[in-house]
Amino acid sequence: MNTSDRPDSTGARPAPSLVRLAPAALVGAMGVIVLSVAFSGYVVGSSHDLPAEVSGDARALVAATPAIAAVGLLHLLVALALARGRDAVRLVAAAVTGLVALAAGTSAAMLAAGVDPVGWSSAAHPIGVGVGMMAIAAAVYGLAAFVGGIGPADGPSVERRFEIDLAAA
Repeated sequence: MNTSDRPDSTGARPAPSLVRLAPAALVGAMGVIVLSVAFSGYVVGSSHDLPAEVSGDARALVAATPAIAAVGLLHLLVALALARGRDAVRLVAAAVTGLVALAAGTSAAMLAAGVDPVGWSSAAHPIGVGVGMMAIAAAVYGLAAFVGGIGPADGPSVERRFEIDLAAA
């Protein structure tokens, strides 16, 4: 029996479709950005030659580094769920991504209206900064949620096809 006559017995799953990879790439890229912010915040915040007027902000940034890194890792887990998870897991990941898009959009609207969405920022931090960034984040998360949540993600593009070698017969 030729190996091309029998199904793949290794149990390997087919590669994810573009409908799964596109939103996973968007969310994964955002996760990498968040992880780089955590790393750079730690490096800058733990510098010993900072001026005295920013040392309090630097300590707060270093203290927040584990939480920021955890958010980045959660992004990577959601990206993995969007790419390789079963349909139920993928839909939950798409719903969570949609909620993040809603939160980012609300934050952008609050910033545009002059309201600080986190509330604990000091007066030294301008409220109007970041409207565009939050609007772009809302659009990216919204696109990822929409594409990641539509229809069955693996459709006919991943059907296994077995070729029969007629020359061997």
